[in-house]
Amino acid sequence: MPWYDKAGIDCEFMRFYADSKILTAAPSQIYNLYDVSFVGTYYPERESLVHELMKSAARGDLSFRLIGDGWDKHILAPALAAPEAKFSYGGRADYEEVLRTWHASKICLNIHQDGLKKLGVQANLRCYELGAAGCFMASDHVEGMEEAFGTPLPFKTLPDDWTDRKKTDALIEWAEEDWTDWRRKRASYLKEVVLAKHTPQRRAEQILESAKL
Repeated sequence: MPWYDKAGIDCEFMRFYADSKILTAAPSQIYNLYDVSFVGTYYPERESLVHELMKSAARGDLSFRLIGDGWDKHILAPALAAPEAKFSYGGRADYEEVLRTWHASKICLNIHQDGLKKLGVQANLRCYELGAAGCFMASDHVEGMEEAFGTPLPFKTLPDDWTDRKKTDALIEWAEEDWTDWRRKRASYLKEVVLAKHTPQRRAEQILESAKL
């Protein structure tokens, strides 16, 4: 947006939206297999929290599923070496495997890339995907989330000023069985918001409205 503004080009920011593959996919029937899952490529800004989760999984404090490129080149060894570890790694996965993992997770973790935060995207694509899939999400907070999803937010946020240990303890607490109905209600509401405001059809309508066609 700033680039277009400097060039004097009139433009309008369009948020991401839920992929049609997720909107039409049948939900998995496997539930609560993992306390927490994270699906995403390795980036340095994601490493510290994922590492903390892996350490907790190595101690048996929670079950953690990790999917994404690049992690095997960085921090997998300690967790995989622990015989009591409740940790699994899937590397690169197709949409079907990703959806199975999300549906089998009590909490789906989202961590924004620093580059997207600087661009002011308000919420990354994963927020809309997890919403469309009907999953309970915990995410770092970025400016504009409330505008996209409403107030109060229909998911939990992990403040930047929390330590990785505090974030992990919060995730463990939210994964407790007593929170099942609480998580389900928020996941259901997030899905309602995504289906109402953040679909390919809605974005196409917004483009036509903006272009006055």
